[in-house]
Amino acid sequence: MTKRRPDLPPNAHGWAGFRFSAAIAEGAFRLQQCAECGAVAYPPREVCGACLSDQLVWRAAPERGRILAVTQALASLHPFYQAFQRERPVTFASVALADGPTLIAALPLGPADVGSSVRLYARLD
Repeated sequence: MTKRRPDLPPNAHGWAGFRFSAAIAEGAFRLQQCAECGAVAYPPREVCGACLSDQLVWRAAPERGRILAVTQALASLHPFYQAFQRERPVTFASVALADGPTLIAALPLGPADVGSSVRLYARLD
């Protein structure tokens, strides 16, 4: 059994995750939408979580969302994230997008109020 390198992210990605990351590397924030039922998928997946269709197409994601909850991370126990210790505490928020999905986002300016509108920027770690 091969030991996992501690400087790599903790989870492996499937093709959908790699495609999501590739779009972000190009400066684009895209999400999958089911061509059968219209559901928007996040995180990226192989089949629609609503109807199990494999007809997922990539489209531009909305740049705005609404904060549902906020928390701060003071430390990380995973070696990959130790590099971010100089930026602590890191504020994270659950953000509801206009078209349905909720995602976790880092808030670079610190805490914000629940219910606030935020503009989203996609960046690689």
